Amino acid sequence: MRERVQEILMEIGIPANLKGFKYILDIMELFEEDEAWRNAKMMIVYEKVARMNKTNYCRVEKSIRYAFSNAVTYGDLALVEKYLSVVNVTNGNLLHTLYARVSEEQREEKKANLPERDRVKQNTYEKEVNTFFIKIMCELMDFRNKCIGEEDHLYESMKETFGKVAGF
Repeated sequence: MRERVQEILMEIGIPANLKGFKYILDIMELFEEDEAWRNAKMMIVYEKVARMNKTNYCRVEKSIRYAFSNAVTYGDLALVEKYLSVVNVTNGNLLHTLYARVSEEQREEKKANLPERDRVKQNTYEKEVNTFFIKIMCELMDFRNKCIGEEDHLYESMKETFGKVAGF
């Protein structure tokens, strides 16, 4: 993931000589390494990166903010919009958005590179999971109606829709 994020950061206009560039890469590695880092408070993540780079968390946070503002100000706006959020431009949101979009891109790439028989298996598995979920939902709705002793039009339309999708 580090190589892909590095390419993206350079494409969107963050110069590689900025300290924030390296800090962003370090954070992406932490996010990839363990989900706990993705759910942690950003100050704790900054602390970890600061210890890794022998600096303090304030400098890490400021360097990342400067790198992202550099991309938004001078970078390729189309790519910035593709990989980052231009609405909520807090460091935490931008880092999480970047991670999510790169991860999704890698999943799609991996899925596209699967052999045909594996792709068919994956699609079959996804259909079975969806069918199972729909059957459970229908059973829960049936149980709900038995408990309250009435059926409503919303329930009937949902059951009809679920039934068509699940094939029952």
